[in-house]
Amino acid sequence: MAQFDVYRNRHSASRDAVPYFLLLQHDQIETRALRVVAPLVPLSRVELPLSRLNPVFEIERQKLVLSTLEIAGISSTFLGDDVVMSLADRRDAIIAAVDFLVTGI
Repeated sequence: MAQFDVYRNRHSASRDAVPYFLLLQHDQIETRALRVVAPLVPLSRVELPLSRLNPVFEIERQKLVLSTLEIAGISSTFLGDDVVMSLADRRDAIIAAVDFLVTGI
């Protein structure tokens, strides 16, 4: 599991609202049970994304918003092994969103 990997939501009941999760946790902080993630939600479901707090990504031809306010710890087994892609090339935007959430700067 690598930081900024995107995982498909394996829970069918919530997949429409949250199709993917972005792994935020750094590789050096590996635990057996939990991973820190943020949901990636369809842009069409977000009323007014704040560009700094909610960067937009395109994954599998779908525009998705990083829902930074919904950062959570979830079971590593829930994520599984279904890595769709990496957003490591968008690291600066992701870190800026988390910074803005925590510091307001």
